[in-house]
Amino acid sequence: MKTSIKHLLIILMSMVSAVVSAQSFTLDGLEYKVMEVGKCELIACHSQASTIQIPETVTYLWKQMSVVKIGESVFADNTTLENLTLPTTLESIGAYAFKNCNGLKELILPDKLEFIRDYAFQNNQSLKELILPVSCKLAGDCVFEGVNMKIYTSGVTEAEKQMWDIIITNECFSNAGIFSGASIRRAKVKRLAPSMFLDCELLEHVKVERHPDDNQDYGINIPHRAFSGCKSLKTVDSPPFAGIGSGAFYRTGLTSIELSEELKSIGIDAFAESQIQSIDIPASVSRLERGAFRGAPLSKVTGCEGITYIGKRAFEGTTDLESIPYMPLLEELSPLAFMDSGIASFVFGPNFITENRGAYDLNINDKQFKNCTNLKELVCLCLPPLTKFKQYSEEDNAFAGCNVDFIDVHVPAGKWWEYQQYYPWYNFKWYYDDAEEYLQKYLAAGVEDVESEQSVDAVSITSSGVNVEYGIGKSIHVYDTMGRMCYSSRHYDGEDIPLGKGLYILTVDGKATKIKI
Repeated sequence: MKTSIKHLLIILMSMVSAVVSAQSFTLDGLEYKVMEVGKCELIACHSQASTIQIPETVTYLWKQMSVVKIGESVFADNTTLENLTLPTTLESIGAYAFKNCNGLKELILPDKLEFIRDYAFQNNQSLKELILPVSCKLAGDCVFEGVNMKIYTSGVTEAEKQMWDIIITNECFSNAGIFSGASIRRAKVKRLAPSMFLDCELLEHVKVERHPDDNQDYGINIPHRAFSGCKSLKTVDSPPFAGIGSGAFYRTGLTSIELSEELKSIGIDAFAESQIQSIDIPASVSRLERGAFRGAPLSKVTGCEGITYIGKRAFEGTTDLESIPYMPLLEELSPLAFMDSGIASFVFGPNFITENRGAYDLNINDKQFKNCTNLKELVCLCLPPLTKFKQYSEEDNAFAGCNVDFIDVHVPAGKWWEYQQYYPWYNFKWYYDDAEEYLQKYLAAGVEDVESEQSVDAVSITSSGVNVEYGIGKSIHVYDTMGRMCYSSRHYDGEDIPLGKGLYILTVDGKATKIKI
């Protein structure tokens, strides 16, 4: 008999547990749902009170449970709540939990809190400061989108708070748009995330400190759209960039930025419609992707020694840009690359790909310089001529809208007649058989010559080549008469540069010298 009663009690308790796990219940205007044995989730607030305290434990059907989670949208659009006390047992805050909760004046997050989900504080305008526990992870997208509060990791000093609106001292996020649209001016973080500061129109300064887990020998990546729409952005203080993602600085107020030799890529629309005015592109960058500087007030470009590819619309609408450095490694120039720009001269180097691709040649027959009315000079070192197929429409011409009657075309000696046979080159009137010679003038106009056994400005011809004493630590490049790069260093160490007999152009931080060995 006793055994039967014992079995019956076990069955009844199991039934109660099953019922509890499947039910929600309400206590003091707060609705909970059982998650698992001993834990429950707050899933709704039915109270209109201005002050609410969420208990650490609740009891239902003789079961005591810890409150470990605030569910999705629990306090969303609640404008009556002013004071809320969270339980020390809380581990997770759900998506939209405090969205538009614009009466809440203060919130203390418990030390056990581990996760804050998508849009949890979206458009919250009443909270002025939030301290994140060190263990907390922003595990969702746009957690603080559109907020007007200061956000710090636990342990930040009052002096630091006076300097920064956001200080995140640990890697607590990996998702996109964490602070997008937030009303912040200065931020200091350990690592960047995609769209992290998207449309933060008041943001002026960002400091990125290298995370201890990062490889200290490599630069950091600027994720796609990280600063897009930051119209007031002035400076980004960070370790060297290894990559700049798509739209990273799109429509920002940034006027200049320092790029290091660690940079490998500049992504699609990276600086499009920004306020960037000057930029030095290191030799480590080989590709400028689509729209990289489209619509920017760019007036000065230096470097570019390693560029092999310029993407579609890369410099479209850069009306203040009159010149771009010679790019000896350039192979491909995509459609509309310089359309509506202020470019006045351009050099097609010996590496430019001239073979035809399918029905037409993508390299130089697709409006690359359309409407470049300032274009006055072309230097062509590549053979055969840049195209062999005619286009049916003049609008597809690489130089459509240019004043071809007033453009000088410099081609390799004895090859002008080959160019004049092909479209669009037969439209030009002024040809010169002096491309190699003219390139020297293009690179070294007005500079002094240095011949064997001579020295000018600490440029010395040695038995093994040339030594540039004053160029130590500077950017140095050497070209032959065909424009091919013979030597390149962004940080010259003072060693002799090995060169054979011949004529060369040496540039030190952009200043050129003609050298004869």
